[in-house]
Amino acid sequence: MVVQSAAMARHKSVLMTSPGGGIGQALFKHFIANDYQIIAVGGSQSKDFIENYGDGKDVSFIPCDYFDPNSMEQAIAKSKEKVSRIDAFIHLTGGSLFSKPAGEINISDFKKVVDLNLTSAFVLGQEVFNWMKNAGGGNMIFFGSTTGIVPSFKKLPYAVSKAGLHMLARVFALEGASYGIIANSIAPGYVLTDRHIQELNAKASKNETDYETELHKVVSKNLMNGTLLPEDLIPIVTLLIETQSITGAIIPVDLGQTTIQ
Repeated sequence: MVVQSAAMARHKSVLMTSPGGGIGQALFKHFIANDYQIIAVGGSQSKDFIENYGDGKDVSFIPCDYFDPNSMEQAIAKSKEKVSRIDAFIHLTGGSLFSKPAGEINISDFKKVVDLNLTSAFVLGQEVFNWMKNAGGGNMIFFGSTTGIVPSFKKLPYAVSKAGLHMLARVFALEGASYGIIANSIAPGYVLTDRHIQELNAKASKNETDYETELHKVVSKNLMNGTLLPEDLIPIVTLLIETQSITGAIIPVDLGQTTIQ
């Protein structure tokens, strides 16, 4: 008979931000189905989602305002009250918020996008980094974007913030290696979330086309002429939670989009 140690028997613990988002929901459901212990940090959308899907499971929800550093620091402090250590941190928070030509973006709009995408990753990531240093290590996963690798029209603040987030992950990898900390970033292409489906329908109405026409414009930008769904991110996240050999990487999951751009 094989006797498992307490450490071997313990379920993987994951701290994730924005579980109520398009990709977040897919990952959350996967973690629930595979008996992960989840610390979920987010706003009202995430709270509502977890109340529907996390009831009776090993899930703790902690409210957080991604534009308030104090709120983010308190969220990690409250997380430490729930668990002594986490195996993985997954930062999903972000968004482009608007589309404007580079010459028409005011400083307030620029800072808002940077704060949402990059400053939130820095504040939460730094808190988790220091926690992991003292707890024996762990794996950090940041969600960047292909726009942080290859720029898109009218997305200057988003491109800059996601490029910065990719480098943030690499620095955490560099400085965390001696503490057992693994850090990587994932750069998804266009993921067909509910929000993006709504946006495509809105474009179809504006352009007097149809949904399929607008979707084809997106699909034609990737090498495989395919559609990327939130569930398609699960395998790479699972790998990066487990890996002890991949660190400091920026991994495109984009059906070859960045290959042909």
